[in-house]
Amino acid sequence: MSGPTLKRLGGAPPDKSAARKPKLEPAQPAVIEPADFYKMEDEIARSTTHAELEKTFLRESSALRAVLQKFIEGSKEPCSSEVLLNIARMRRCSRLAHYATAQLRAETTSRLEQVEAKYLHLQNSSSEIQHLQKEINRCLQFSAGDEDIDLIPLDEFYASAPEGVSRPEMTKNNEHEQRLARLTWEIAQRKALVDTLTEQEGRRNVLISSINGKEQRLKSLRSKISLLMTAAKPVQEALGVGNASASSAEQRSLFSLLPHDLSVLYVQAEAYRDIMEGEAKRRT
Repeated sequence: MSGPTLKRLGGAPPDKSAARKPKLEPAQPAVIEPADFYKMEDEIARSTTHAELEKTFLRESSALRAVLQKFIEGSKEPCSSEVLLNIARMRRCSRLAHYATAQLRAETTSRLEQVEAKYLHLQNSSSEIQHLQKEINRCLQFSAGDEDIDLIPLDEFYASAPEGVSRPEMTKNNEHEQRLARLTWEIAQRKALVDTLTEQEGRRNVLISSINGKEQRLKSLRSKISLLMTAAKPVQEALGVGNASASSAEQRSLFSLLPHDLSVLYVQAEAYRDIMEGEAKRRT
């Protein structure tokens, strides 16, 4: 016979796993790298104004002054860590203010350099503009020297100038091209006149040389004619023509009696006499 079975009062047996409580580990503080910390401080210094820094500095200094005043008055209350925090905050405000001032100075210097560079560029641009304005004025006041040239009329120009020079299809609608074409034709005409003048001067020089040669020959005949007149004097006396008052009709009638050679000499002598008398009259 089996004995009675013992049963545990109070329900189901307890769960051992539920009785265990998990252990929570304390959270590790986040570690900030020095470079990131300085970067954050620089950003705070740039974003915080001097008025805010001054306000914070005055608040912390007032709190520190109150603590020091209590200590001077003989208070036995120990200093709390808040005093060190006040000093640290004041030091931080001073550092941020100095850093912000340095940043403002650097930015001001950079802006001044930019302003000076732009001002120098402005001066250079102004000088270039003045130079260009002077060149423009010189171009506007330029005179090619063709204003006083007396050109032929337009009708005569288109009538006398070849089409290769006049180009009526272009020059009639373009005053500048028309002026150039007229000047080109004027130059061509003047060159032709210069060539003609040179040719005529050459011919004149040839004629002058010929006249000078003939004058020299006539001058050389003077002595010969004198000898001839001396030799012909007996003949004139024999013929009765030695009288200088004889009429020209008698001289012409006697001239026809002379031989051919003597008549040629007589004509040359008469011509020489006329030339010499003409020169004597011009000199007087």
